[in-house]
Amino acid sequence: MIDARTASPSAAFDGAMGPHHGVLYTLLRELGWRGEMRTFLEALPHAAETVDLVDARAVLARLGFFTVERHPRAASVPDSVLPALIARDD
Repeated sequence: MIDARTASPSAAFDGAMGPHHGVLYTLLRELGWRGEMRTFLEALPHAAETVDLVDARAVLARLGFFTVERHPRAASVPDSVLPALIARDD
């Protein structure tokens, strides 16, 4: 589980982007994606300072990853679906 509040964005971002970009990049790496930073940046929504869940799923799709939206409690996420991106309302 990757949490935007606790995950460290990749050093490649060097504060130039919001924390959600780094979390998304970290998730991609955990999923085994080995593309270039340029490819990642091109997959992001244009001029977006933050990435919401819809944007994140679109980026993952552009980079070849199928996603499924589920609504479990974070504490009940089974290991079989990890790594996972958990979006919280708080």
